[in-house]
Amino acid sequence: MCMDICKCRDVIECQKGTIVFGLAHGHTVSSVAGFIDVSQRAVEQVCKQWCNTSGHETQRQNCGSKTNLIRGWEGDWSRVSRLVNQT
Repeated sequence: MCMDICKCRDVIECQKGTIVFGLAHGHTVSSVAGFIDVSQRAVEQVCKQWCNTSGHETQRQNCGSKTNLIRGWEGDWSRVSRLVNQT
């Protein structure tokens, strides 16, 4: 932990994870800042930075997943069997 109030660039990765986790679980910016011993501005900047970059990761996390392909066919097996029986 920092001995004095840290700026955003001084926040280490472990603290960034704690900030995101705390805010995601409903804690206020001031309570998270006090717990980690950083400024409220640093907490806001970390949150802003995380929100701007998290969209790309969540959009690609299931890319190419077989479960999505299988899940998309649920309920359409009768249609598939009709197509197979026609030929």
